Amino acid sequence: MTSPELSVVIPTHQRRAVLQRTLAGLAGQTVAGERFEVVVSIDGSTDGTPEMLAATAPTLPYALTVERADSAGPGAARNRGARPARGAVLLFLDDDILPTPSLVAEHLAGHAEADHAVVLGQVRVVPAARLSPWESYLVARYEQHYDKLDQPGYVLDFWDCLSGNVSIARALFDASDGFDAGFGACKHDDIEWGYRLAGLGAQFVYRQAALGYHQFSKSPAAGLRDAFTDGWSAVRLAHRYPALRARLLHARWAKQPAWRCAVARHLLAAPWRLHTAAAVAATLLRVTEPLPLPAALRRGVHRAAYHTQFWLGVRRECEPEEWGELAGTL
Repeated sequence: MTSPELSVVIPTHQRRAVLQRTLAGLAGQTVAGERFEVVVSIDGSTDGTPEMLAATAPTLPYALTVERADSAGPGAARNRGARPARGAVLLFLDDDILPTPSLVAEHLAGHAEADHAVVLGQVRVVPAARLSPWESYLVARYEQHYDKLDQPGYVLDFWDCLSGNVSIARALFDASDGFDAGFGACKHDDIEWGYRLAGLGAQFVYRQAALGYHQFSKSPAAGLRDAFTDGWSAVRLAHRYPALRARLLHARWAKQPAWRCAVARHLLAAPWRLHTAAAVAATLLRVTEPLPLPAALRRGVHRAAYHTQFWLGVRRECEPEEWGELAGTL
């Protein structure tokens, strides 16, 4: 059997419906089905995903392989999916990314044009998606990232290495030892991987036309959990690579107005203040989300809720002396 040129590796956890749409999108690629395969790595799902895959596989124009294990986090799931992959190029795609028809072709073209390439595709929210105000706030945060990549002359580096739509030569992936499964549910395991890839001489390449649409859905509770995880993940990465600490933590205040830094300094100086502010902001978010609010007031509620949770996550991972030093630099 001829090996495919590219293997799409999809880690998944409890997202049967969106995964099924993603697989259907891959069935409509401009690249012939025999040129690529798909490996779905199930990370402890209990929602009927294996049964859906068994029923769907015979209808697909590409080969589908399923790997299954207990939940160990997205990094471990990606590594598990990469092991049986036969392609010379590995394309890591999140289970909620709906690929446009040219996505696979664009990733292949990126590798044909650059050696040691790590090809980053574009991710945007599904057109005309009906988002809540909170979801719109969260989407705007990551869409700013792709707006930045679209700017002429922008030079990519490992900070841009997001794992939702990224491809890499199999040989370079193996040389990097893959994702660090020890990061578990961290939000920065892709940045950590990118940092190691940069040390191996990887060339980060952006393919705007390698577009995937994010099937985005996030409740206030889930979004706040993500913000909390962002915080402790940033500290964990800073502990491993002290050279990244300033950009992970201190740089967040570089463009903030003086009054906002003063408020943050006041909250961080006493843990009970931060916990109280986070609880109040989270309550305001839940109460006001369905209400018609002036745009500026709604932005303030969203920002307060997100960032107080982020700093609670930072505090969870910091040693007391480290926390005091961090609060004193604002």
